[in-house]
Amino acid sequence: MPSWEEERPFLSAAGFGFDAGIDVALDHWIICRSGLAFFSVGGSAFDASLWHYRAFEGLSLSLESGYRFALGGAELDLLAGGAISASRYTSTSLVTAYFSILAKPRLLIPIQVRGLDARQLGIMVGLPMHYLFRGAAQSFSLGIEAGVGLRLGKKGGI
Repeated sequence: MPSWEEERPFLSAAGFGFDAGIDVALDHWIICRSGLAFFSVGGSAFDASLWHYRAFEGLSLSLESGYRFALGGAELDLLAGGAISASRYTSTSLVTAYFSILAKPRLLIPIQVRGLDARQLGIMVGLPMHYLFRGAAQSFSLGIEAGVGLRLGKKGGI
């Protein structure tokens, strides 16, 4: 996750997160996806003057919308939206809240499980991208995500 601000260098840090969400879809349109995520980002590298961004961890609540494309037996979702996050800098009591905008392409691949319709259970792989407005600092997060999706309703898939 690279971060920068005015008169400060571009510095990167690694992190991880866990996300759970619910999608409401109608045919090809993903009307709404709401998600709750926990994330943790390590401290950045040091610049020449030994300055760096501190590590932080927190929770994020997101709201997204998008479109689903049929791609052979799989589906490609293109999502965009926003999030509000609250994080705490590691080893401090300093807590901040901030907004971010996000975009996420993800691929949904159905898997066959005995007793379930072939389109109800699937593996999901995505590339979430977040642009965070963290006070004076700005950060860009590009991740890789993997998960399992369970479709509820009469029929899964498009």
